[in-house]
Amino acid sequence: MFHCASVGEVLAAAPLIKAFKTKNPNQAIIVTSNTPTGRAQIKNSLPDTPHCYLPIDFWGASKRFLKTLTPVQLVVLETELWPNLFAAAHAKNIAVNVVNARLSEKSLQGYQKVLPLANGIMNHITTLASHNEEDAKRFLQLGLNKDKVTVTGSIKFDIQIDEAAKSTVAEFKKMLQSQQSLGCRFNPPR
Repeated sequence: MFHCASVGEVLAAAPLIKAFKTKNPNQAIIVTSNTPTGRAQIKNSLPDTPHCYLPIDFWGASKRFLKTLTPVQLVVLETELWPNLFAAAHAKNIAVNVVNARLSEKSLQGYQKVLPLANGIMNHITTLASHNEEDAKRFLQLGLNKDKVTVTGSIKFDIQIDEAAKSTVAEFKKMLQSQQSLGCRFNPPR
């Protein structure tokens, strides 16, 4: 199971999910999201991949959700840290892998205010692939075991732009340039 909260996470995860499907053709997967725009992006980027919304992070809902889907592992994008989902997965021996993980200084300070909860979340993470050393250190400050952390960089920079998208951008640039040469100006709303 891959969890992508919304559009940005889906775009970042799509190549990873496609590669996973190629390497594991017999492994069933499902992608979850939190938003309708995320769902639409999943249908667009991964049209043959099942989708459902992740339930609100209540213990009973998380437990039933995992019992129904029976995933082997969770792959969670970025900073979607769900205490009840992670605890329920841990209780069922389901690996919890956080990829493209980032944690700002401000978020760290917020989690430090509820350190016992943050420690619980960190204890239920199997592996964490961090954007950079600074983010990795922040997760360690919340109690994540250093053996579970790897610094991988951001997978958002690994996105490959297809020729159709490049062509659309080129046409848009030409349109803007022609409008500018005619004296048209675009003033975005404030």
